[in-house]
Amino acid sequence: NIISNLNFDNEINHWGKKGVSPTSLNMYKKCSLEFYFSYLLNIKEGNQIDEFADSGLMGSAVHFAMQKFYKENTLQLSNFHNSKKRIQNLLEDFYKDSLSSKNYNKGKNYLSLKVAESLVFDAISYEEKLIRDGNKIQILYKEKQFEYNFPIDNFNFKLIGNIDRIDLFNDELRIIDYKTGKTTTKNELEFSDWSEIIENPKKDKLFQLLMYTYLFLKNNNEYLNKDIITGIYFLRKIHRGLTTIQKKDGLILDDVFISEFENQLKILFRRIINDDFKENEDNKLCQFCNHLEIFD
Repeated sequence: NIISNLNFDNEINHWGKKGVSPTSLNMYKKCSLEFYFSYLLNIKEGNQIDEFADSGLMGSAVHFAMQKFYKENTLQLSNFHNSKKRIQNLLEDFYKDSLSSKNYNKGKNYLSLKVAESLVFDAISYEEKLIRDGNKIQILYKEKQFEYNFPIDNFNFKLIGNIDRIDLFNDELRIIDYKTGKTTTKNELEFSDWSEIIENPKKDKLFQLLMYTYLFLKNNNEYLNKDIITGIYFLRKIHRGLTTIQKKDGLILDDVFISEFENQLKILFRRIINDDFKENEDNKLCQFCNHLEIFD
């Protein structure tokens, strides 16, 4: 199935001005046809959640609790006082607001709530231990959105990235994304050649983290050439600590990094502007796609 890329300049411009997230670009890399339906035609799956929690709701609940639990300051042991009860209250409030108040703690919803509690409590306990062991953590930003206008040809793309957390860990800056799903294999966050980040759909988390780093540096250029760690807290395996992005020959966050990442963005955006929209050749990626019904 192919949609010819003819006369879509207005739709691409509208999407570009509205805000270009790593999620949307990763969808294009995975399947440009799904991207076309979701972001240019705005045909998206409904997100009505009334009675039953799904993995998306649990992920949102965990992010909410992690954001509310911490303040933007240097963590002290007193910050962790009565943590279990505070986490339970935060998550119960979120589930009540998102689901019906009668069913939020019944059946599968109860199981989802308990998994969320376990993930958040384990993460908080892990960081409390880091503080007890003498480490210093200063939280600079939580759920912070960064933007940067990226003009190319006759288009302007407003890049946006919502970063879960930016902190100083023993004076080293860290850009952190929380993930509640399964742990990524280490090589999914590694690359040797810059082209990998747009050519390999399995490098979606790597691309997301690189784009977060790029956006942070474009808004805070005083951090260029400084020690910055970018990575993921996989909350199901929090004891492993931060899983960080790696480049085989080393990754220095300097002007060369900015230039290399921008080169890949240009290639990606020119494909969106000029190339036809096609479904992915991997049938496994297509089996859960609702948009294929349009072609039936």
